[in-house]
Amino acid sequence: MVRKYSYEFKKFIVTVLENGIMSASELSRRLKIHKGVICRIYNKYKCLGDEGLKYTYTRKKYTI
Repeated sequence: MVRKYSYEFKKFIVTVLENGIMSASELSRRLKIHKGVICRIYNKYKCLGDEGLKYTYTRKKYTI
């Protein structure tokens, strides 16, 4: 099952990591999210900025 996180939630994760309030491991334990997901959100933000946080993946629907 795929979870979708809001822009505000992703921005919260980025600000916590950038300000050094918690590490990714501590944050993953506190929010009960896999550390890889947190790192992926943060890396997307570093590469693309705010646009990286707004992007959501949607599957393409193909007709038969």
